[in-house]
Amino acid sequence: MHVTQSPGTPVHVNFTKWDGREHWQSDGLLLGTDEYGVWVGFSADTEFYRPGRRVTAKRDHTLLFPRDEGWVGRLYDTGPEGLIRYYIDLSTVPAWAATDSGLTVSMIDLDLDVVERGGQAPYIDDEDEFLEHQVLFGYPDEVVAQVRKDADGLLADVKAARAPFREDVVRRWLEVLRDLS
Repeated sequence: MHVTQSPGTPVHVNFTKWDGREHWQSDGLLLGTDEYGVWVGFSADTEFYRPGRRVTAKRDHTLLFPRDEGWVGRLYDTGPEGLIRYYIDLSTVPAWAATDSGLTVSMIDLDLDVVERGGQAPYIDDEDEFLEHQVLFGYPDEVVAQVRKDADGLLADVKAARAPFREDVVRRWLEVLRDLS
């Protein structure tokens, strides 16, 4: 689906695990699209939830959903010392659907994450979970190879500060969120 709805359209974000069980869920606002993909904004009071856990965001931020790639980036314009600046979930390619109340975007979380915290070098997280789930869920070999390749490529992009992993790109979309709020 090509996302053509107006900025401000509600978006439900639906992460699941490989076996279909619910994972992280949240509700944001469509900010728009650019050459990097579809941008969704979340205000500092947004609740993120999964079975057994709820978290309230402390800062405004965006999620970037690339059109044809298997990842979703949680991007902040700055990363104060120790706080997350970029948190990129490796996933299946996000799938969009129109609903009566707006849009839903769904993808399967594939465990690995590329993380950068303010003042620290970026790294790949949850290697142990990725290995465990390869056995538990029986990830196909081609999925394992693609996720590994994508994680390594995203880590290199974050380290090199290649767009969209730059403060100016994220700040532009956060300004849209603030204008909508």
